[in-house]
Amino acid sequence: EFDLVINLPMRGGGSRRVSSFMTHGYRTRRMAVDFSVPLVTDVKCAKLLVE
Repeated sequence: EFDLVINLPMRGGGSRRVSSFMTHGYRTRRMAVDFSVPLVTDVKCAKLLVE
């Protein structure tokens, strides 16, 4: 069971092709949303939550 998911994008943003949307990060974010688990994708917000 997870109380929070922190999923940060890679530096440079990666490619934006359609096939790149099914990455491990995408699946992780999608599952967090599907199971109503809070999700943080911004590094500044993640740092504030950890402190």
